[in-house]
Amino acid sequence: VPDLKAVVVNLFHRELGLIMAPKNPFSIKGLEDLSKKGIRLVNRQKGSGTRVLLDHHLKQLKIPPSKIEGYEKEVYTHFEVGLSILSKEADVGIATIAVAKLLGLPFIPIAKESFDMILEQKTFFHKAIQIFIEVLNSKEFRQRVEPIGAYDFKDSGKILYSTN
Repeated sequence: VPDLKAVVVNLFHRELGLIMAPKNPFSIKGLEDLSKKGIRLVNRQKGSGTRVLLDHHLKQLKIPPSKIEGYEKEVYTHFEVGLSILSKEADVGIATIAVAKLLGLPFIPIAKESFDMILEQKTFFHKAIQIFIEVLNSKEFRQRVEPIGAYDFKDSGKILYSTN
């Protein structure tokens, strides 16, 4: 957005990967296994970052989506991916390691991502935004999310980019 004085602020880092049915009955080892016969994928919706990540890797592996059973089955959240696997509607999907841990599902890492917010500079200094960043950095918040695990707040609130 060329006319916007923007600031990019880190919120947290997290890890994304393949999650699959308990005990990994198909012995899935990586994305290349998604095209194996009988393995059903649950996908994220078009336009989601997770879907972009999957499509990027499939292109690199030269696997056409048409070769993946369930590629067209879309859900809107990482948690829905996990629930689709637990309910046996699918065998594998991409979600955060936090979802895998919460639901007790095996996890194979694919990527670490930085979860950032982009704001207009003047918005960054609004009291509500500053309070939000304070909460992310507070001991109380960290103690509440620590048991979930897999979220890294080391750069939380750090300005990663700012236009003049």
